Amino acid sequence: MQAPSPIRNRLDADQSSWHYCARLKLQEKSGSFSCTGDGQDMAQTIEKATEIRSGQRRFGIRVLADRLTPHEMTILDQTVCALKGLQSEFTISSVVGRPRLPASRYLRIAQAQDLLNRRCENECDRIVCVTSLPFRTAEFQTVDEDSSIITVDDWETFAPPSLRVYLAYQFAFAFSCWAAFDAGGDLRTHDHDTLGCRMDYCEDKHHLKLGMLAGRLCGQCQDALLRSGASPEELRALQRILEYVRSASLGSEPRIKWNSAFVIMRFTEADENQKAYKQGIARGLRDVGIRPTRGDDVVESRQVLEKITEGIRAARFVVAKIDEDRMNVYYELGLAMGLGKDVLLVSEREFHAPSDLSNWERLTYARGNYLQLRKRIAQFFVDNYGRVRCRG
Repeated sequence: MQAPSPIRNRLDADQSSWHYCARLKLQEKSGSFSCTGDGQDMAQTIEKATEIRSGQRRFGIRVLADRLTPHEMTILDQTVCALKGLQSEFTISSVVGRPRLPASRYLRIAQAQDLLNRRCENECDRIVCVTSLPFRTAEFQTVDEDSSIITVDDWETFAPPSLRVYLAYQFAFAFSCWAAFDAGGDLRTHDHDTLGCRMDYCEDKHHLKLGMLAGRLCGQCQDALLRSGASPEELRALQRILEYVRSASLGSEPRIKWNSAFVIMRFTEADENQKAYKQGIARGLRDVGIRPTRGDDVVESRQVLEKITEGIRAARFVVAKIDEDRMNVYYELGLAMGLGKDVLLVSEREFHAPSDLSNWERLTYARGNYLQLRKRIAQFFVDNYGRVRCRG
């Protein structure tokens, strides 16, 4: 549960029309612009805001742990790993520090937030600190422009949902606030009613569970985020996290191996294709903490296609090596795309892709240069997702 946040939407209820929104001033680190005019210009305003943000790395988020038990540390590691797997707009580090937040019986929130904000100035963009210390008030989280503190104290008495799902839900609140902040706007909580929205203010801790079961941002909050200049990609990232929370709260948590990649390719032995997998693709994935799997890793008593489909569903990433007309490879590639997986296409430099894939970016390498392939695979994942290494 959150207290009424210092984050407030600058748009009053009677000023929330498209006409008013078209006059928003959107500020970014790279510059600013003003958009004035009628409501019909709003689409251009959003497009310009997205254009400013395109090509920029999102703010980095460092995760700290304060006084957590080994079990709680394991759950936090699993949560961070899941958040990395669900989206790439919010760049999250693994748990990297253990501060000692000021406290007596309860956490001294103002002092703790000041301590974390000073650390932000010196080390990173944003901090989420998860602590076992209780808040004096009946709250679970606090957020300001630079940091967020989440307490795990007493949550187990309200579970289910699980601690991992609860933490993912609280991270989503911080991300929502920061997406609005970075776009030059504000986002406010629903201070009175529990609407089943992530921005609800819950006076009763049990009401927090209703938001987790709903797992959504209401239309009003989605509009407020976009009107303040947050990118559609950030909104989709938040929705993916909240969909995960909803599914897990309803008892059907997705069985995704967050640090795994399923490799689609033709199966061969002792030829260039097999060497490319073993010496290039697989080693490059392992270099950044991703576990490679293939449909022929284990012989099982069932249909190969069933096993491959399950492998694609369970993987966080899919790497597809295309090199000749093999219908099964393109079928599996289409399945991965249809499931919304993050797909990396790989081919030899000389390969001419089919017309449907000719405009799809590919990672290429010189035939036989498996070290080059290994390095490029690793670099791709570092550049786009950071290291995916997870514990627990």
